[in-house]
Amino acid sequence: MKISELVQKELVSVNLKSRTREGVISEIVDQLYKNRKIKDKKQVLDSLLKREELGSTGIGDGIAIPHARIAELKEAVLFIGLARRGIDFSAVDKSPVYLVVLFLTPLHESELHLKILAKAAALLKNKIFVQQMLHCASDNELYRLLKQARIEREGFIALSKEEIYLELRSSDNGIPEVSAQKRLEVYGWNKLKTIRKTPLFIRFLSHFTNLLAILMWIGSGLSFGAQMPEAG
Repeated sequence: MKISELVQKELVSVNLKSRTREGVISEIVDQLYKNRKIKDKKQVLDSLLKREELGSTGIGDGIAIPHARIAELKEAVLFIGLARRGIDFSAVDKSPVYLVVLFLTPLHESELHLKILAKAAALLKNKIFVQQMLHCASDNELYRLLKQARIEREGFIALSKEEIYLELRSSDNGIPEVSAQKRLEVYGWNKLKTIRKTPLFIRFLSHFTNLLAILMWIGSGLSFGAQMPEAG
């Protein structure tokens, strides 16, 4: 999976209008809904904002990567947008955000979620590439840049244990009771299939029958050999 494979022409914008974190996330969610990438706007918006409550996804240097895992989502969704006037995103370096890379993944795709996050973070470490994105004058220009060959050589940034725990809502002690209850509601109880064992007597009889067949075959061979005339 490459970031460029997730890029879609209708999901890039060089003209995000909102100036606040909540506003721009809501603006992008509206675009995802308009393009039929999500079914429940409120669910997606709430999930993204709850993730922001855990800590701003404004990673500094004018970049934000809001993201969430969504229960009824079928496949990963990516939106990339530029905000010319800057967004108050409560970023870690307190600077305005000009580039927003928002993505969603299905709730059960934890590994995919972490992969996209690591790849996006690595790609956005390329300051030259980020500047090229920020200088795009149209949606089509931004789309072509994101699709071009140079981002096919994408790498990873290793996430720390704390970052992984944050994304999975977990800790050294496992997931919180509330998260466990929600996952139970979505997936239900784990069910182990009943292993149907063959009764011992039947297995013994089967082995005995096989052994008897082998002995009969050997006996027939010896009998046939005894009846053959000697050579010479």
